Amino acid sequence: MGAPPARLPDCPGGPGLLTSTAAARIACDADVNRVVLDEDSIPIEYGRTKRLFTSSQRRALALRDGGCRFPDCSRPPAFTDAHHVVAWLNGGLTNLANGCLLCRYHHRQVHEGGWRIEQLDPLKGAGAQLVFHGPDNQRLTSDPRGP
Repeated sequence: MGAPPARLPDCPGGPGLLTSTAAARIACDADVNRVVLDEDSIPIEYGRTKRLFTSSQRRALALRDGGCRFPDCSRPPAFTDAHHVVAWLNGGLTNLANGCLLCRYHHRQVHEGGWRIEQLDPLKGAGAQLVFHGPDNQRLTSDPRGP
């Protein structure tokens, strides 16, 4: 079922809880590095760091997607986050084929609301039609809205 929520003792109003899905959502927009240590705590490997989309990539996603890619959402690019379709922590690349724009609400739905995204064209990735699968067996499609 997953790990129990972490207790955050210094939250206003008492201890707060941080679920593993909330931590994954927060990490989606964080710069995370993996460091492998040997038995003497000496770093022997420093993992990849290019997690966040660059401003040039964001502009390209804005042109291609035209705003939030969730079906029937009309939020413009300025109100969206660049999202890795295949999570960076799972080996997903920070590139246009693996990125799409999601507004904050739909970004949270993908991370914590039971929605997942499927790429239909492995060569074009997120540049082609995406299928959003919902927690109640919904299946919604989305095409890029850009020129």
